[in-house]
Amino acid sequence: MKRKDSFKRTSLVWLYFALVAVLILVIATLIMSAAMFLLLRRSDAPPAPAGMFPIVFTVVLGAILGTVVAILVIKQIFKPIERLSSGLRRVSAGDFSVRLKEKSMFAAIRELYGGFNAMTQELAGVETLRSDFVSNVSHEFKTPLAAIEGYAALLQSKDLSSCKAQEYLEKIISNAHKLSVLTGNILNLSKLENQKSLTGKKPFGLSEQIRKTILMLESEWAAKNISFDLSLPDVQYCGDAGILFHVWYNLIGNAVKFSAQNAAVRIELRTADKNVYVTVEDHGCGIDEKALPHIFEKFYQGDTSHSAEGNGLGLALVKRIVTLCDGEILVRSEPQKGTSFTVILPA
Repeated sequence: MKRKDSFKRTSLVWLYFALVAVLILVIATLIMSAAMFLLLRRSDAPPAPAGMFPIVFTVVLGAILGTVVAILVIKQIFKPIERLSSGLRRVSAGDFSVRLKEKSMFAAIRELYGGFNAMTQELAGVETLRSDFVSNVSHEFKTPLAAIEGYAALLQSKDLSSCKAQEYLEKIISNAHKLSVLTGNILNLSKLENQKSLTGKKPFGLSEQIRKTILMLESEWAAKNISFDLSLPDVQYCGDAGILFHVWYNLIGNAVKFSAQNAAVRIELRTADKNVYVTVEDHGCGIDEKALPHIFEKFYQGDTSHSAEGNGLGLALVKRIVTLCDGEILVRSEPQKGTSFTVILPA
């Protein structure tokens, strides 16, 4: 069925071209005939030549003129195909940023351009994922994999005590969790980068979602004896709950990760000026002024030693989700004093 529709659309394009060419020839011939007729009717005009010469001359001249005009017009009509051909050459050379303006008098050309743009956008996403994987993810995978391999080798020792064996198993589980989080963030970010808007929006309790996120991170904050200063009035928000969950999970997780033992994390939810404001504030190590403009870049880590657990994808994911929600994220930070993130979402 699709082949028939495609053949039908292609045939219509060529039919348009043929009709345009014939129409130009006919119009040119008629114009030349009318001009010749009016010229011969003038009182001061010389006597008309006898026979078929005037008719033949008019038809030939009209055909020549019509052909020239038809070539020029059809050349303009074929420009979209030339643009598409040029775009395909750029894509074959590895340039996936090329986009074609979806403007044409023919619906088939517009549809063709739309398909081309969708293809290049998808290829750009794949290329971005590939280049990011090669340049950054390979390093992020290498570290936990090496740790897993090392601790697994140590577990093979026959003289290993049960206490040490348990310690090594916990290290293996921890590094496997890092790999799982890294893979999940890569897939989520790659998917969201190719989206222009969020679908499946439904009303849900935002305060309840934040509370559930805190409970999901209980093992992390309980291990550091971190307390929470919560101001979470009941707020209903219409959005994609599954996607927004990643925002709170990453922001609260970072606040816990970079807080010291026995510290406190403040989370505030409020509404004002037709917007919803969510603030997550910690009193941890803070972010250096030079690093602050780069924290939402993929794979960027202010801690270049990688001593803190992370892969530099969490805040990039947060930024992309907030942007898709037509929102904004603000950050304030001072080294050794703490960091505050405020997410602003349109209510």
